[in-house]
Amino acid sequence: MSSDGLGDAELRHILKKVDLVTREVEAGKRWSMQSLEDQDALLDASEDMHHFPFGLLLWESAIALARYTAGHAGQVCGKTVLELGCGAGLPGMAAAEAGAQVCQSDHLPAALALARRNALNNSMPPIAQFLADWQQWPRRERCQIVMGADLIYDRTLHHDLWRVLQRSVLPGGEVWLTDPQRLTLPEFLALKPGAWQLETVLLPTQSLPDAVSESRIVEVKLMRFIVPLS
Repeated sequence: MSSDGLGDAELRHILKKVDLVTREVEAGKRWSMQSLEDQDALLDASEDMHHFPFGLLLWESAIALARYTAGHAGQVCGKTVLELGCGAGLPGMAAAEAGAQVCQSDHLPAALALARRNALNNSMPPIAQFLADWQQWPRRERCQIVMGADLIYDRTLHHDLWRVLQRSVLPGGEVWLTDPQRLTLPEFLALKPGAWQLETVLLPTQSLPDAVSESRIVEVKLMRFIVPLS
């Protein structure tokens, strides 16, 4: 599903009030990533939006997932990959760089526009995208790997996210999620399908400094769910 132009106007509206910041991020290669970093300014800029545009920020979980993906390129090369809540688009770009056929999704049109901008700035071929709400999931296609960074902060959406994951991953596929060990994590994991095998890895990740905070080390947890063939 093409999304050419989707979210461009929304992103331009936000950028009238807050500026993008460009940072270099190492994840298999050096990526030039544009994102917003001043959450207070973003709050003011998005006051007329239904949801706060978290996806326009570059989170430690996204950096950790991109680095893990780049470091496991052999596991994604030639695979179909769906990135949920793509935000600035870094993990999906890392998967595409590793040779995967990637599709990115977000509920925020401006996030899809930002992900397209970052792909273009890094000389990446266009990555397929679609706009979707987990509570009204429109997609029937399934992928071999479903990935997402920092998706489980809102406990009211846990059941919806699990439904999307189960509808989106092929039998025998995998789900890769990263989270900075938020308080909502145990509640989310308690809903895991019993047949899904879970492997976890801690990925210490240096945060990007923002307008009010200096860089620090964040212990990001990667959860690799292995889905049975039947």
